[in-house]
Amino acid sequence: MKQFLLKFDDDDKFLGELNRIKTFCDENKHGEVSFFITWTTDSKNTLGKVTEKIEQVFPDSFYYGNECSGSISNARLFFGISVLCTILEDSTSKMDFLWVDSNSDDGPRSLEDIWKICKSKENLKAVKLIPSTLYLDSLNIDKSPLDLSEDVLVFGGASCNTDDPTITSYVMGKGHGVTLEGMVVILYRGKNLNVEERHFIGWKGVGMHMTVTQSEGKVIEKIDDVNESIIISSNVK
Repeated sequence: MKQFLLKFDDDDKFLGELNRIKTFCDENKHGEVSFFITWTTDSKNTLGKVTEKIEQVFPDSFYYGNECSGSISNARLFFGISVLCTILEDSTSKMDFLWVDSNSDDGPRSLEDIWKICKSKENLKAVKLIPSTLYLDSLNIDKSPLDLSEDVLVFGGASCNTDDPTITSYVMGKGHGVTLEGMVVILYRGKNLNVEERHFIGWKGVGMHMTVTQSEGKVIEKIDDVNESIIISSNVK
């Protein structure tokens, strides 16, 4: 799996980045390509420009996303729109996208419907759920029995735009627009696909103990007297 993280702040620049990814895809063997979009409340009106550019360069790819409090790019917090492009490098691996709506006439409407679809899929490795906060309660996700093999990972998270869980926020999926009531489900399949999950509750130490030795305001400049860019580039591949 290969991923590219894009930040939308300029139409032409964003289109250029998409074309760069398209060139990579044209020059390398690959499988499915998808786009995960996150946005803050103030940037919601710009979503149309983002999805228009994605459809222009990748007309057959699925895009989906959710509202959030903020995004991180180049180790910096920003308030706008970020796009994570995921490319499955194994052409035999697949991502199936489901849109769940309790008012749907022809699609899945509940977790039970999702599990039924999952059991019909070969080489299913993981299921990702992204509901809106308003839709989360109706799912009874903590009470509904998980009717899947123990080998299948089920993970995800509710869309949320503030620290107050009572405030609703949006999700979106290609062909379904932006809504307060719905859920995106991604099925990861492939004989050679490996999916691993890690989760943390509360603050727990990860990695080496290091000391911030230079900063300006909230911006970290040096860690253990080494430029933070050097540390990031040498540890993040």
